[in-house]
Amino acid sequence: MYQDYKNVELVKPGGLELKDRLVGVQRVTKVTKGGRTFGFSAIVVVGDENSIVGIGLGKSKDVATAIQKGIESAKKNLVRIPIYNGTIPHEQAAKFKGASVLIKPASNGTGVKAGGAMRAVLESAGVKDILAKSKGSSNPHNLVKATLMALLELRDPRTVAMQRGIKMEKVFETGEEITAYITGRVKGGFIATVEGLPCFMPSSQIDVRPLKRIDHLMNTPVKVTVSYT
Repeated sequence: MYQDYKNVELVKPGGLELKDRLVGVQRVTKVTKGGRTFGFSAIVVVGDENSIVGIGLGKSKDVATAIQKGIESAKKNLVRIPIYNGTIPHEQAAKFKGASVLIKPASNGTGVKAGGAMRAVLESAGVKDILAKSKGSSNPHNLVKATLMALLELRDPRTVAMQRGIKMEKVFETGEEITAYITGRVKGGFIATVEGLPCFMPSSQIDVRPLKRIDHLMNTPVKVTVSYT
């Protein structure tokens, strides 16, 4: 699954305190000449709740063995996800077969606004605040993989700067219009997150008149123009 991603950092399970979460168990029936053979498949998510997560699929004739195989498979596929201040650097969408997901960064205190299989992956990765939505199939196998694909697409400015061999300030060009997410308010302006990095935005840059209450600004994406002083 990771072959298509050049920047994936694989992690070995040694020395990590991993927690496993069972997403789902399905019974599989195989019809043969001698009759029907029953088995089970279990999909498991493993993570240290600190930016490391992996998924695995186990198959066996009994549930306990299938789950154990899933855990062992997940430990062999651990990856590191960029997480800052308990949320993700930027908005990201992904699709795997029939499952389509969308994840957005959120301010501190929002919590994990996700359900089912998506919640298991996000919590195992250590995400504390996020807005997530499933827009396609609810099949747990496809939904888990779509969520992990969205996490694998995330990139933070430090990684981009290192890959390009440039300074952090050169990642965003002066005068470029980018999206920022408001996460708090301070005297004279707001605290916003731009690509995972906190920054200060003066009140003059944001028109709050259409909003009835200031808490409506939380997690609101706004367009800002890059300038360095």
